Amino acid sequence: MQHELIISILSLLLAPLTGIVTWFAARRVRNANTLQKMQETIDLLVTRNNELYQKLTDVNRQLAEVRRENAELKTIMTTKKGKKA
Repeated sequence: MQHELIISILSLLLAPLTGIVTWFAARRVRNANTLQKMQETIDLLVTRNNELYQKLTDVNRQLAEVRRENAELKTIMTTKKGKKA
């Protein structure tokens, strides 16, 4: 009788216990998937940021070149005006 009672109690406790263990395992997988997706997003943003930074650097380099050429042209134009006068 006592043996059957213990088996009955264990049977009743086994289902909820299995459910709890499954829930924790699934939660861990969900968290891992979420972290993986977040890491992928961060990696994508870092890559895009690096591309934009490279483009910005290129544009700044071009701007410096245009400013240098502009200064040269101003010097030439000033020199030519001075010779005409």
